[in-house]
Amino acid sequence: MSLRRERMHAMKWIGLRLLFPVVAGLLFAGCGSLPRATDGPALESATSFGEPVAFADSHDFFTVELVGGRQLEVVYGRPDGDSVWLTEAEVEKWKSGRALLLRYTEKVGLELLDPASGRGLPVTRESGNAEGGAQRQPLDRWLEARMAETQIELQEFSDLAIRLWRSEVARLHKLATGRFGHLLTPGERKELQEEAAMWSRFQESQARADRTILKLPSGTRWPLEASQANLQVTRAYALSWAQRLEVLQTAEWERDAEAGPTKRP
Repeated sequence: MSLRRERMHAMKWIGLRLLFPVVAGLLFAGCGSLPRATDGPALESATSFGEPVAFADSHDFFTVELVGGRQLEVVYGRPDGDSVWLTEAEVEKWKSGRALLLRYTEKVGLELLDPASGRGLPVTRESGNAEGGAQRQPLDRWLEARMAETQIELQEFSDLAIRLWRSEVARLHKLATGRFGHLLTPGERKELQEEAAMWSRFQESQARADRTILKLPSGTRWPLEASQANLQVTRAYALSWAQRLEVLQTAEWERDAEAGPTKRP
């Protein structure tokens, strides 16, 4: 059994039919607070950043390692697709030290851009060594840097972070049902759409409950603590979708491998 197949079987518990209440309930308890930034990227605007990085190596399980040891999980383009995204075969030809740009915009999301070709790779999450009990993500680094440079209020920071992590949920869901839609049956696509609708309803009901309670005088830090708790749930849910994308990409790789070498890059 190949390493990728073993990894795929080991991750079956994630499942493509995992419903939101289970995800939120399990991940909320284990998601730690964001560590303090020490090396945040330069800021370009209110909702974007660009961080120069350098390529070191590409690994199994769709991971690109950067000089310095950071590892990014990416989504490769299909070799028989429209070539908007770089393929695994193209990245494997890169030499160590190649200049890249890790950038984020709220409209596009997180991307590892190759300036030489003008093409890039969608980034789903940063893997590798965890810090403070929770893996630090590129979006965490940017948000921490923005808070440190602008001295914004904690409430404003939490509201902005929730908004951007919600955008990540939508982006990763779109990647799952779009880029990997060919792996799903109509019934499976419907289930994922129903889960997305459930998540949206949860967010709306959560906001209504918060507004109701905020009307009551309390003289406590409850509003800020509630906002930070909402941030942890949203962030954890986005990262659960990153795990699902790894399952889908592994399934696609296995399918192509079984189809024969002529169908693979």
